Amino acid sequence: RVMFPILDNQHRPIGFGGRVLEEKPEAGGKYINTSEGRLFQKRKLLFGLNFAAKEIGLTRTAVIVEGYTDTILCHQHGIRNTVATLGTSLTPGHGRTLRRYAKKVVLVFDSDTAGMAAANRALEVCLSQHLDIKLGFVPQGKDPCEFLLAAGKEAFDRIVEQAADVLDFKWAKV
Repeated sequence: RVMFPILDNQHRPIGFGGRVLEEKPEAGGKYINTSEGRLFQKRKLLFGLNFAAKEIGLTRTAVIVEGYTDTILCHQHGIRNTVATLGTSLTPGHGRTLRRYAKKVVLVFDSDTAGMAAANRALEVCLSQHLDIKLGFVPQGKDPCEFLLAAGKEAFDRIVEQAADVLDFKWAKV
């Protein structure tokens, strides 16, 4: 497994997320996080927020991706207002956390079925927290990490800039 430290807003470690490198049945789940406790609550924490909070506050926009490596690569490419949930759907707790920093949330999820389903669930959370929400999808079933490596920062920035208003997206799907 690759272990990712989960840090609070003062950059103190409060938990870890582990991801298998090779999917094998004996390895258990693809992701394993620290057990829930007083400090570590997946439904409230956002991976990378300790590094992204300043940029989110300046731009009033949070870009949410699905995974640890997606977040890390976005930051390495200068997209510093990026965070990820910790292997869970966006929750009301995440929404309340985001609302402290941002007015707008841009979800950039995988364009696969799971990514579409995650976007649908996130819609209700963001609307209930009075956050403007837009949806961007990386093409060809890639995840944001793969897309950044293949297409670069400018192409990723275009996905964020051209993200669809969530209501327009929902109307197009009806």
